Formats: sequence, C-alpha cells, structure tokens
Amino acid sequence: MNKILVIEDEININNSICDFLELEDYEVLSALNGKQGIVLAIQEQPDLILCDIMMPEMTGLEVVETLRKTKLFEDTPFIFLSALSDRLDIRKGMNLGADDYIPKPFEPDDILISIEKQLNRQANRKKNRIELKQQLEKREEALQQHSYLNSHKLRGPISNLLGLLQIADEMPSKELIKLLRKEANKIDAIVTEINTNLNMKNSSREKTAMVFLVDDDHLQHKINNLVIKKVAPAAQIKGFFNGFEAIAELKMAEEEQLPDVIILDLNMPVMDGYEFLESFNKMKINKNIDVYVLSSSIDQADIEKCMRFEAVKGYLTKPLKKDQIASALV
Repeated sequence: MNKILVIEDEININNSICDFLELEDYEVLSALNGKQGIVLAIQEQPDLILCDIMMPEMTGLEVVETLRKTKLFEDTPFIFLSALSDRLDIRKGMNLGADDYIPKPFEPDDILISIEKQLNRQANRKKNRIELKQQLEKREEALQQHSYLNSHKLRGPISNLLGLLQIADEMPSKELIKLLRKEANKIDAIVTEINTNLNMKNSSREKTAMVFLVDDDHLQHKINNLVIKKVAPAAQIKGFFNGFEAIAELKMAEEEQLPDVIILDLNMPVMDGYEFLESFNKMKINKNIDVYVLSSSIDQADIEKCMRFEAVKGYLTKPLKKDQIASALV
C-alpha cells in the first residue's frame, strides 16, 4: 500500500483529500503546515507528497526546496496543489523539483490521475535502479575472483575505467584520455601503497571519532570545530545547519558512516533540537550514538526535557569547552 503525505493548511480541503485517498486504498498522512509536513516526511518517508503552495510558517516552495536538498527525498514524487493565480510560484516550484501540479478547484479524479502517473514513473525508476544494481553486482563478483582486486581502493578506479571505456565513443578523445590517465595514476599509487605495506605488521588503527555538529549558527560551527580538533585532532566532523539535514544523513548513511557523537543545538529552523530528538528516538540504528545538547539556554525545563531522551548523555552550555566534550571523543 502506497503512503501519501498531504500538506494543506485548509482543514476542510485536507480532510476531503485524505478521505478520498483512503477510499482508494492509500495510506494517508496529514499535515496542516509546511514545517509539520517536513517533520512527518522525515519520520514516515511517504511514497508521494501532495502539498499546497500558500501556507503559513513555511510555503510549499520552501518545503520542496528543503526536501530536495537531501538524497532521502530526491526521488520522492512531489505534487503541488495551487490556485490558478499562483502560476509564477508553480513555475518556481517545478524548477525546485516538483513533479506535477493540480490547480484549484479540482476534482478527486484529477488528484488520482496525477498520483497514479507519478507513482508509475517512480516504479519504473526503481526498476531501472534494480537492473543497474544487478549489473554492478555481476561486475563486482567477477572482480572478486582475483584476490589482488579485493582492495576497496582498487575497485573504485577500476570500475571508473570500465565505465569510461563503455562510453568512449560518446566522449571527445582528449577528455577521455585525460580521465583514463587520472584513474590509471590512482591505480599506480594504490599498488605502490600495497607493495609498501606488504612487509609491515598489521596493527589495529586508533579509533577516530566521527562527530555530527547540528547548529544553524555558522560561527558556532567554526568555534566547535576548533574545540573538537584541540581535544581529538583526528576526529572527523560533519556539519549540519538544521535537524532535518542531520536526520536525513543518518537515514542514508551506512553503518561505518554513522557518528559516534552528535552535538545538537536546540533552536534551529526547519527542525529544531527537540524535533530532532523525537525523530532520532524513533530510528532503528545498530550503533550507540551519544547525543550532547549544546544550548545557550540554562532553563531547567529545557534541561529536564532533553535529558528524558535516552540518547542524550549531557546538556552543555555555549560556548563549547574542551573539558565538556573531551571524555566523549578520546
């Protein structure tokens, strides 16, 4: 059963659309404004989104622009509901990544036809991706038959070379030669590295902390980066400017790309720290990730509210200090 998210601030229209879609055997989610819709999209990952353009708090244009910034929603069909007077906004929305629009007033069949069309297109795209994945898996299996190609570092440039050779007839020769040389040089460097390490004893690599910084303030990112690097120079740091971006990254990341520590601001646009913690709490992640709230607020109610979340290991006050975070990183 396909899941449809309806984002519409006029409650009568919202209810009518939801009722109609449920009769058509769709699972329906409902939001009454754009911000609520984004949070619900992150939590439920709908198969398609119906969204009004003119809404309070966050317009439909801002919703589609925000969602399309992450891989999590780059292929999710997005349909605008709009008044005929919104033609300029419709054009902007299509440029931002919307797939279709339905002008108001509309008939139920108008919505149904558009939804079925977009879901069929999505199904075809998924089918093509599956076929491509199968082709890549066959190539990977062939590569793994040779032990000297088992290195992950080698497989990348070799796959690139094979890909370039497949499209050689469609590329200018100078550009093709330049790219082939680039990938060949990568292989030479990797082979040299392998030969150098053949006579070295294997040793366990020191654990490198992965840190997610989630804060809408650019200056705070700079300060926190400097503090973390002083405590743990080898730490890997990724920055996000709202909770939505960080949640989307967590949902897309492979296990080895997941952070060890998240440093989280509370007051942010799109998805604030509390909404992040609610969404994070519902995720199934096979890794213990410590969350430290970093806020300028010293309100006891904020502290108690944050500490109720199991993942939250501490409540820190800005600016971040070395001794506050040292034990989590080393």
